[in-house]
Amino acid sequence: IHQGGMASGKTVNILGALAILASEDNGGVTTVTGQSFPHLKGGALRDFEMYVYPHFKSAIVSYHKTDHLFTFKSGHMMEFKVFENEMAARGPKRKRLFVNEANKFDYLTFFQLDSRSEQSIIDYNPSIRFWSHEKLIGEPGNVLLLSDHRHNPFLSDAKHAEIEGTYNFETRKGDLELWKVYARGLTGN
Repeated sequence: IHQGGMASGKTVNILGALAILASEDNGGVTTVTGQSFPHLKGGALRDFEMYVYPHFKSAIVSYHKTDHLFTFKSGHMMEFKVFENEMAARGPKRKRLFVNEANKFDYLTFFQLDSRSEQSIIDYNPSIRFWSHEKLIGEPGNVLLLSDHRHNPFLSDAKHAEIEGTYNFETRKGDLELWKVYARGLTGN
């Protein structure tokens, strides 16, 4: 469970770790999913294509753009796929599942996908409590990671300052709840 603030690098770091595992695995499938295909295409798939794929070109045999399927030399496949509902999520087993921005995702759909996965990973900005807080955090076998923009060395100083500037502690101006969620990755109200 990766809970983090704005620009903490959650998605890119998870995708990079999944690519490392996929290059070392003997076969298997990793499914990357999100709330809708436009969301997935503009988020996790774009991040994979821009930041991860260039470093793994030599480990990837093919990329089927229509099916959004990367096949690694190891035989492992990484698919970017959307499941409209719980019924659509009932299907074949997989080695790994990554639900991007899980707070926008239906719990029953996650439940079906998770039950068919050896390992599941979720990420989200914690603007409010949702099913992860109620059903996953603190349960045996689950690990909670917290991150914020300070963990991302690739951000410009200006971007760091912009995120920190959502609340000014000296003047008490700005939005403390936004700062808590987006600058520190803490669960908001």
